[in-house]
Amino acid sequence: MKFYSKEELYGQVEGIRQQLYDTPPLTMPGYLMLLELKLPQVKVFRTKLDSHKLAAMLLRGDPGQGSSSAILLNLNWSEASQRFSLTHELIHYFLHTNVDVFK
Repeated sequence: MKFYSKEELYGQVEGIRQQLYDTPPLTMPGYLMLLELKLPQVKVFRTKLDSHKLAAMLLRGDPGQGSSSAILLNLNWSEASQRFSLTHELIHYFLHTNVDVFK
């Protein structure tokens, strides 16, 4: 796994943001609709998880096998926290392409 300096990471994140949108969507439905259009290979599921500590998780699929990736968002968290967590998981999706499991 590649480690980024703070400046490199911010540069990578800005590049991802520019790929996805010019202006960030203000609502969760808008964000989800945008992602469905721009990243159809990543499915987002919002559900109440048993844990109130777990905000979200990325389950990476194998595009070579025809399987989509999934991001699970915990509905126990506020919409603002869900948007932040979704963005966090998308950064993992883009920057850690060769990692299946985080330990």
